[in-house]
Amino acid sequence: MKHIMIQNFGIGCLKKNNVSLKEHSIMKKILCLTILILLSCIQTYANENYKHLIKEYRFKCDSITDIEGTINYCERLINPIKFGKPSLALVLHSGKEKGAEGKNLSAPAVKSLIEYAIKTRKKVLIIVPHYPFEPGEYSYMSNALVMRIVKDKVNKYSIPQKKRYIIGASFGGSAAYSIIHHNKNFFKNALIVSFANDYSNEVFKNTNVYYIAGDKDKKISLAVKKSIESLKSNKKISVKYNIFKNKNHIEAMNSAYTDDVWDWLFDTPSTYKKQTVTNKIFTAILACLGIILLLLLLYKIAAHIGRKKS
Repeated sequence: MKHIMIQNFGIGCLKKNNVSLKEHSIMKKILCLTILILLSCIQTYANENYKHLIKEYRFKCDSITDIEGTINYCERLINPIKFGKPSLALVLHSGKEKGAEGKNLSAPAVKSLIEYAIKTRKKVLIIVPHYPFEPGEYSYMSNALVMRIVKDKVNKYSIPQKKRYIIGASFGGSAAYSIIHHNKNFFKNALIVSFANDYSNEVFKNTNVYYIAGDKDKKISLAVKKSIESLKSNKKISVKYNIFKNKNHIEAMNSAYTDDVWDWLFDTPSTYKKQTVTNKIFTAILACLGIILLLLLLYKIAAHIGRKKS
């Protein structure tokens, strides 16, 4: 009798365990499916705003959320295997960053910066945040979120102040002003394109600045000239500017990003160009020697084959 009771009890437990195992398995599947759906939604949103960055420039996209809201951003570390700490380049887009319009406005800066970093073999972490507002609605809260992303990366890679740079075009220039103003001594150099403001002397107290604008963009070009005048008395910083002739607001942004501008931003020494030319000549000589040796080797092989046949 005892044996039957124990057996029945065991069967009951087994059935209960089977039920709980099945339920557990179903719950796991539901949870995994929910997570996948949420992740796909986030990725879809990021892809919508940064399709060109992901597809053309192999950026990784993510988002950050807290009580102040949500900011999506993309990042890419150029030359990751190179020894040493990377530089940080924060690129702030101009106007709305969606679809073809966003691509047209931000692609010149990103594309040129990547090409420059690869060409000069610089290790650079590029961060491109997406402001989810209409042009002109950059707020202190969104800038605070952007700086939270930046500071996390600075801590992760131990990036010193002398290797931190900020690039802002048009309304992105406005965001750059606000970020620099509220984060004194954080960035070494700033590149501001198609934007300037009357309170430049209050912002660029410890950050070097390079202004670029087009002369057809009269309001901005006049503001740049006023900013340069107001900053002349500050001997602590380096100030440069370039007013393009016969270029408007957008044309200035499309023409701004040259090797000389990046040399200034990244404090690349003037001797670099000479070294680059020397390296190219040396590489060409080595290539020529390699071709000559290969031809001599082929000639010897052909001669050896000829002697064997005779």
